Amino acid sequence: MKGWKLGPWAEGGLSGLVVLLAMGVSGAVGIYQSFEAVKQELRLALIRAARTAATTVDGDRHQTFRSRAQERTEAYARALVPLRRVLLANPDVRFVYTMVAIDGQPHFVLDPTAPGDRNADGLEEKSHILDPYPNPTPALMRALLRGQASANTEPYTDPWGRFISGYAPIHDSAGRQVGIVGIDLNADRYLERLAGLRWIALISGLVTLALAALVCVAVASLRRSAQRAVAERLAAADAIEEQSLYLSALLENSPVAIVVLDRQQRIQLCNPAFERLFLYRQDEIVGADLDPLITSAEQRSEATGLTETTAQGNSAHRITQRMRKDGSMVDVEIYGVPLEIGGELVGVYGLYQDITDRRRAEREQRDANRALQQWSQKLERMNVEMKLHSEMNDLLQTCRSLDEAFKVAGRYGHRLFPSDCGAIYVISHSRTVVEAVSTWGDPAPEITVFGPEDCWALRRGRTHVVEEATVGLSCGHLAPAERGGSLCVPMMAHGEAIGMLHLRSQPAESLDALAPAALPEAKQRLAHTVAEHIALAFANLRLRETLRVQSVRDPLTGLFNRRYMEESLERELRRSARHHRQLAVLFLDLDHFKTFNDTFGHGAGDTLLRELGHFLQTHVRGEDIACRYGGEEFALILPDTESASTLRRADELREQVRSIQVDHHGHSLGAVSISIGIALYPDHGSSSEQLMAAADDALYQAKARGRNRVEMAETATRPARSARLTQVKTGTN
Repeated sequence: MKGWKLGPWAEGGLSGLVVLLAMGVSGAVGIYQSFEAVKQELRLALIRAARTAATTVDGDRHQTFRSRAQERTEAYARALVPLRRVLLANPDVRFVYTMVAIDGQPHFVLDPTAPGDRNADGLEEKSHILDPYPNPTPALMRALLRGQASANTEPYTDPWGRFISGYAPIHDSAGRQVGIVGIDLNADRYLERLAGLRWIALISGLVTLALAALVCVAVASLRRSAQRAVAERLAAADAIEEQSLYLSALLENSPVAIVVLDRQQRIQLCNPAFERLFLYRQDEIVGADLDPLITSAEQRSEATGLTETTAQGNSAHRITQRMRKDGSMVDVEIYGVPLEIGGELVGVYGLYQDITDRRRAEREQRDANRALQQWSQKLERMNVEMKLHSEMNDLLQTCRSLDEAFKVAGRYGHRLFPSDCGAIYVISHSRTVVEAVSTWGDPAPEITVFGPEDCWALRRGRTHVVEEATVGLSCGHLAPAERGGSLCVPMMAHGEAIGMLHLRSQPAESLDALAPAALPEAKQRLAHTVAEHIALAFANLRLRETLRVQSVRDPLTGLFNRRYMEESLERELRRSARHHRQLAVLFLDLDHFKTFNDTFGHGAGDTLLRELGHFLQTHVRGEDIACRYGGEEFALILPDTESASTLRRADELREQVRSIQVDHHGHSLGAVSISIGIALYPDHGSSSEQLMAAADDALYQAKARGRNRVEMAETATRPARSARLTQVKTGTN
């Protein structure tokens, strides 16, 4: 027997079986590829969601959370807000959190989950700062230690449940990785989808054994359906993410306080305006009942009725009061709106508009209307006068100069006596002239300068009243054309008259100003009080100005003293350094001054010093500072100057001093000369001590080289001060 072969039926059956097996294997491969495609699309979706969440985390702030005690801070509460939005935006997301690596192991940092044990399994769902995470997956460690975005598409189990997860790194402003964001999805839905695919694979295998061709078509259709479903889910996720960001921006920037409650009226989310209105931080109140937090015991029943209305799916509106964290009450306008998803009531969101200012304004308006009905025009004017008088006193006490005080007194004099023409006069230091420093009214007083003898009030030292200028004894400072009653009140301070307050009623309004029927005593009392306060303010400012001048001026020469010179030099040096400009310091010394004193006497020496001080005051620029440094030595500070111009000006001063003619008791004291030393900033020093030492050394050189000359300091300062002091002591200057 040469061999054997199968019969036609067997061969056909075997061929059919081979074809069926081949098609079955092909179908199985297609299903496997569908499984892998679903996993790959899911992995990409998880990574994308994690990366999106990571971009909302402030990496610089994230590094600062290293203690559980920080969970009570406002910074921690604000850091949770973007993660809480991600958690609320997608119902499939179970947890969102951030982690950092400590000793190579993951530890929690941010977790927006509400505190509590929602599953009643004895395990708190919220993780706290630096809580360790047990049994991390390889995908988590890759993201944490290598900075690679990764995902767990195979379900895993940890103490909080069974999940699939995505991870993405968090970076700070310098681009360094400072942690990761993790997103956990409940694995049950994912397993349900895979279980459905497995059943389809089993049924497909059985059908393939019978009808291989139909199985292949079904597998291809299943694969396309799965891919389409994944694509639709990704598109929906992108839309949800975009909508979530938009809604988050609306919540963050809304001026209206917004709070979101679940069906049990527990707080799920609130915006910054709600925090500012009720003084609570979001992390303090999330998960708590709303009504006990913002209502008093008396308001509880009213708040309960509002809650029941919204819980039944009805909108509510109410204007009432609510309580802040500190116990204070705030007027609010409340809108409660049911929150429905798919026709099912899932919660309520409330809008709280602060109307405290509006209600306060309404109450104040009602009070003002009642006050206007109760008070007469006379009392209103008295209140206005008291207010203006108080304001004037406050402003006068804060004035820094007499010019400011003059303006304040004139402005409030006009407002206190609006129906009168008036003026405030001040007596000069010589007490020979009285001059108006402020006038008001139409027409204002014509005569603004006169002698103290022209005013009866100043001559008598008491108030002088004239009901009619043509009848009473009018003052000499009133022009003939000025008619109507007048009032002059001397401004006395420390027993001395320093000025006068003058009021004159306009002829057409004499009955309203100073006529006997218009309460002249009240007008006189007000004017007397105003004059007293103005006088005290003027006197204090004069005294302050006198003391200031005495503290910075040399009494003999009238020049600035040494202390003022040193303070000014420090200030000018900083200004020159800021503007990159030069500054010159000149030391001037009278030649042979000791001999001059010995020859003519100290009185003549003082006369010479006074004349030189007057000369310097009249021969320097407005921005220059002339000082008496000590004895016969003077100093000049010349800002914004150059070496050549400084030398030229110093030599001109030296020449002009030689032309000074000093007379003492009718005798000419003869010509004098000076020696000048110059130092420049920054050439000869950068500090006041260095510049003064350099200028002093240059002055010593001028003395040593024959006097009556100008010398510029050398670049390197020499210790010549002691030599010049020795020379001064021996009288050879």
